Amino acid sequence: MLVLGLASCSKAQIEISFEGFTNDTVILFSAPIKDYVSASSDSELKIDTLLIKNNLLQIPAADESMYWHFSFKETDDNSPNFTRRAIDVITQPKDRIKYKVWRTAEQFEYEAKGSDYAEGVADFDRYVLPIALEIDRIDRGVVENWEIIRPLYDKRRAMAAEWLKNNLDSPAAIYVLVAEVAADVFLEYYDSLLPMIECSELAPIVKQRKQAADMQVATTQAKANVKEGAVAPQFTLCDNDGRAVELSSFRGKWVVLDFWGSWCGYCINGIPKMLQAYDEVKDKCEFIGIACNDTMDAWLAALDKYSMPWVQLFNSNDVAPADNVSVKYAIEGFPTKIIITPEGEIHKIFVGEDSGFYTELANVVK
Repeated sequence: MLVLGLASCSKAQIEISFEGFTNDTVILFSAPIKDYVSASSDSELKIDTLLIKNNLLQIPAADESMYWHFSFKETDDNSPNFTRRAIDVITQPKDRIKYKVWRTAEQFEYEAKGSDYAEGVADFDRYVLPIALEIDRIDRGVVENWEIIRPLYDKRRAMAAEWLKNNLDSPAAIYVLVAEVAADVFLEYYDSLLPMIECSELAPIVKQRKQAADMQVATTQAKANVKEGAVAPQFTLCDNDGRAVELSSFRGKWVVLDFWGSWCGYCINGIPKMLQAYDEVKDKCEFIGIACNDTMDAWLAALDKYSMPWVQLFNSNDVAPADNVSVKYAIEGFPTKIIITPEGEIHKIFVGEDSGFYTELANVVK
């Protein structure tokens, strides 16, 4: 982490003036756009700690397109949390943007000038500010009551959809499309925004979100067919030796589908119990591990490390939703274990590392 005190600069690309702040620290996450769109997480961004001097912060001009995320270390309750709100902006080398940020009773408000994109994002933030503050009063990142918070996030997404509907010509529409709306709304407006998306440096991120939205909507639609007593959807996937394996080939035996990933801590922690259960029922029941949201290398390394003796299949995300097995089975959490009868029907579905799965398996496979 780099600590910087940025003095006034006549060539500043971003200038932020502050009113009423008691903390002089700003955390800045930044990256060239070309790196930002390919980053797998925010941990790959550069992190700077900036110091406000004379109520002013200035960022020198960059010679390439940049992504900036300014987080202000100031709260209304003396907690260590940063304010949930932040300022996000994308700049071109020629941009000269000025922000005015002022402290309020709960957090802060701001305005932007000098860039259609920055002004659009600021307008959106003002539009959702009431619900953002309502969420922040409850959700401090410590204890989260989702029964209360979830409807508030739903309301925020609904407000974002309304803003998007009324601002399709704003450059900030792409930001709202990617970061703020539900999957069905994303798909509703994707085609109309496609000309703008194709010209945007954020196009790779938008297209990743498109793939995720397609999968999410298809998963929701699949729920109606994935239930106890329903016929288990058929599929064909390749195992770790490259051989095609069909679910139908196991008809006549009990089958356990284990949707997991090498990245999933709960999945990995459950392997010892899975090994024990498999050893007890393997003569009458076949286990089928289906790796999801994984890379081929990570999956193969995990198979080598944990020595799971049952069938192991790889479910690639690089396929259409209709061909994605985790979508066909409406998988929304990992691990998910599904017991299938010898007749090919879904017997029980267990989401998470649930001890009830092992009890049920022992009861039905005798």
